[in-house]
Amino acid sequence: MNHLLSDTPWNYQDVLADLCIKTSEVLSGTGQELGLLIDEVGFRKKGRHSACVGRQYLGCIGKHDNGQVAVVAGLSSGKYYCPIDVALFMPKSWQDDHIRRKKAKIPENIQHQSKPDMAGAMIASMRKMAINFDYVAFDALYGNSFDLLSALHAENILFVGDVRDNVKISVEPITYSLPEKPPHSKGRKFKHKRVDQALTSLSQYCGQLGLEDFKQLHFRDGTKQKISAYFHQKEIWLPIGNQQT
Repeated sequence: MNHLLSDTPWNYQDVLADLCIKTSEVLSGTGQELGLLIDEVGFRKKGRHSACVGRQYLGCIGKHDNGQVAVVAGLSSGKYYCPIDVALFMPKSWQDDHIRRKKAKIPENIQHQSKPDMAGAMIASMRKMAINFDYVAFDALYGNSFDLLSALHAENILFVGDVRDNVKISVEPITYSLPEKPPHSKGRKFKHKRVDQALTSLSQYCGQLGLEDFKQLHFRDGTKQKISAYFHQKEIWLPIGNQQT
């Protein structure tokens, strides 16, 4: 098996592409919305020579430990789910470690990428293969990546993402302008635009809400009863560089 996976001249990307297409065809027939779910999976691993192993956060144990982490994209519809793309995350310590890379047979074209960048590449690959999905969903690791959110917004891709409670938001459209140089100032002129509105953190905004601002919704079938939670909906804007979203 090791020889088959490591040395036999086969293209795993062709296998994944075929899996993507077939999974999309099957799940599209369920009559329910089709979501592309982005997440990562961790594996505890001893030693330091297995591909991309290192001390990093492992979701399987909820803390940092020695192991491997992979970013996974999967299609989900109702109660059905199937992973359709997976890529091993390369810690920065592996980037220029040519000895370990050679022993682990990692191609030179594989370089370190952040997990949000890896997710963005996966989503772009799905679009290129014309894999249809109604939305993308991810946790706060990806929801706090302004580059990823900007790319999804630019492509008109609907997304549902967690964010950290300290993220800065505005409840009105954001505008940008160059700050005026103070009179008699000898410093350089401002080159970068800044947000005109006063921003607030998400936790501060939520702290001002009352129970009447929330609506209870059932969103999943549990083993004994439907699972529900309280939701609040509000259009907000995030400052992303010189862009608005």
